[in-house]
Amino acid sequence: MRLATEGNWGLPKRCWLAAVILIRILCAQAQAAQPAPYNPPGPREYAIPKQALLGQPISKAGQIGPAAQTLGNWVALGPAPTIRAQVGIPPNNPVCGAIQTVAAHPTNPDILYIGAVNGGIWRTINATAANPDWTPLTDTLPSLSIGALEFDPTDATHQTLIGGSALVSSFGADGGARIGVLRSLDGGNTWAVLAGDMFPNENLTSVAARGDILMAASDSTWGGGNGSGLFRSTNAGVSFEVISGAAGPVCLAVR
Repeated sequence: MRLATEGNWGLPKRCWLAAVILIRILCAQAQAAQPAPYNPPGPREYAIPKQALLGQPISKAGQIGPAAQTLGNWVALGPAPTIRAQVGIPPNNPVCGAIQTVAAHPTNPDILYIGAVNGGIWRTINATAANPDWTPLTDTLPSLSIGALEFDPTDATHQTLIGGSALVSSFGADGGARIGVLRSLDGGNTWAVLAGDMFPNENLTSVAARGDILMAASDSTWGGGNGSGLFRSTNAGVSFEVISGAAGPVCLAVR
């Protein structure tokens, strides 16, 4: 009788032990494995193939060969007219940006320049047309925030223009860098930034040119500018000096 009892008890005991072991195995497998520590990759140097520096075609392996491809050239395709925006103008609904200044050609009514608040200097050669065509002239300059633009009346060819950068946007005077006085000797095709280090934080809202004598006035009422006053150059913009202080707007009358 005792042996039968032991035999009947022994089998359930072995099953119980096996069940405990199985449960422990399942629990261990259910635990999420600890992620391996992350070791960020070190910096890599991407060497430019010598062929590319020399303007020669290179292949994917960096070698000159039949499968080589020439480096591409980029062509500017814009800006293009933006349409159907908040300030669209019927009938075609092009968008009109804020214009700060206008310079009309002294003798040709079809030539007109404008300085946009944050869009640079533009020119049209068919201003009297129903829909004039406009060309951007300063997209490669460090700033497109224009505060002033004038012709130099002493240039009989009417090719000399002078401009000034400024933050004059009604949107909190927001805009680009204030880079100082701009000057073109070829009708706006190319521009030079004159003595830019002389005009940090100066809003140039009035300019005038008389040959080598250039004038620029800084307005203290816009964009937190310094408003240092009236600047003059007697060496075509190589250097400027402050000749008059100012607390507010200054206007240079061109006569």
